[in-house]
Amino acid sequence: MCLLDMPMLLPFQVPLSAKDTPRAAPGYAELQCFTNYSFLRGASHADELVMRAAELEYAALAVTDHNSLAGVVRAHVAAKAAGLKLLIGAAIVPDDAPPVLLYAPCRKAYGRLSSLISRGRRSAEKGDCQLQFHDVAEYAEGLLAIVLTLPKTESEDDVKSLAPYRALFGDRCYLAAALHRGPNDNLELDRRVELARRLRLPLIAVNDVHYHHPLRRFLHDVVTAIRYGVTVAELGERRFPNAERHLKSPAEMAALFHRCPQAIAHTLELAGRCTFSLDELRYEYPEELCPPGTTATEHLAALAWAGANERYPAGVPEKVNMLLRRELQPHRGVTLRGVFSDRVGPREICPQPGHSLPGPRLGRQFGGVLLPRRHVGRSRPHRCAL
Repeated sequence: MCLLDMPMLLPFQVPLSAKDTPRAAPGYAELQCFTNYSFLRGASHADELVMRAAELEYAALAVTDHNSLAGVVRAHVAAKAAGLKLLIGAAIVPDDAPPVLLYAPCRKAYGRLSSLISRGRRSAEKGDCQLQFHDVAEYAEGLLAIVLTLPKTESEDDVKSLAPYRALFGDRCYLAAALHRGPNDNLELDRRVELARRLRLPLIAVNDVHYHHPLRRFLHDVVTAIRYGVTVAELGERRFPNAERHLKSPAEMAALFHRCPQAIAHTLELAGRCTFSLDELRYEYPEELCPPGTTATEHLAALAWAGANERYPAGVPEKVNMLLRRELQPHRGVTLRGVFSDRVGPREICPQPGHSLPGPRLGRQFGGVLLPRRHVGRSRPHRCAL
């Protein structure tokens, strides 16, 4: 059972109303938000975050999952129902550069962001993502960026590490500032203002949101403990010091940044630059890779016979020969999938007509030819005939 759905957590899912939090005249858009699709980082579902943002009357909400776009689909559905503008983005963490939030303002930029994440996933083991700064640079065209830094007292290293982002994104780059009612908020804001001045970047407010309501902080502690492989009591400084990583009202955010109101205004500026919606995506049928003058069926039949001859240099067995001749008839269309595959799949070949199989069998045991889907029953044991 998913931790987010455990009955013991039902008290956290208290009904929230907009009047629970004070309103603000100035608008605000939250631009850094993790859903539960940021595995063991986010502690709220995408629809919970969207509904809470709508209750707080946000101008927009951005979903920026960790090296992923997994949460944007459910957030998009919820945002359409709630009438909330949704920004599509991701938190990208290169191995050799500071983390950066990337946003897709248009359809082409969304394609580049998707390609960047795909490259990172293919370069690492399953579940991980491995990217370098040069990968980000290759797909940076059209993307908007907010660069992130960790709170500290010295900024010289930040200037050196963030300058490449400034050179790469130009006027599409911002510097993040997050305040969480800590003892050094004023000092941290002053440091960010000075860093933004030295980098010549506009300062923008974010809240590093990990859950939609402060009571969900307890669940976040649990998933954080699981991520580090320790108990909650052993988390120490690895847990957030308070429950401020939740969606705050525009009034609360304006109060936190009252000494730098332009940081709030820049959230609306960035949100206004993003016009892309997932509604723009449509399925595109892939181009058939066939030789000129050859249909897809004819080309696949030629590949099947070539594979059979290569696999059986001494001669194709009669059983395989019969199956291919029957299945590769032009008027029937080619329905074989995984022809001559050594992999285990859901379509098995039976050793003899009428034979019942208790479970899956290796295709290679019978020449590697897998039967079409229509010859396989929906349940096991099943019967199929040659």
